[in-house]
Amino acid sequence: MIQTKPMGYLTKLTATEGYLHLNGTSTYCRSTVMLPSQTLDDYEEVAELPAPVDTDYPNRVERLLRERYTLSEELAVQRQRESKPEEFAAYFAYAEECKRRAKEAAPLPEA
Repeated sequence: MIQTKPMGYLTKLTATEGYLHLNGTSTYCRSTVMLPSQTLDDYEEVAELPAPVDTDYPNRVERLLRERYTLSEELAVQRQRESKPEEFAAYFAYAEECKRRAKEAAPLPEA
């Protein structure tokens, strides 16, 4: 349940358990001052913070792929997958291995 406390023309919001989440955003906090344009319906109380999004995963996969294939080579293998299925199978297996390694290298979520 969100606690409210009037502060002049503003209202202070405090989470009783967990965090306040401003709906439609990635904003989480324990307490905040509600803007005059906002209502209590703009906020929800959540028990815990969401897991951080690993935005570096695609970059790690690409760096690993580039250890073996340039972009031009990768595109050539993909274009020729019908005529050179063994070469494409090797590329695909390597790409899957890169994805697995990139996931293993992901930073652990903060406790």
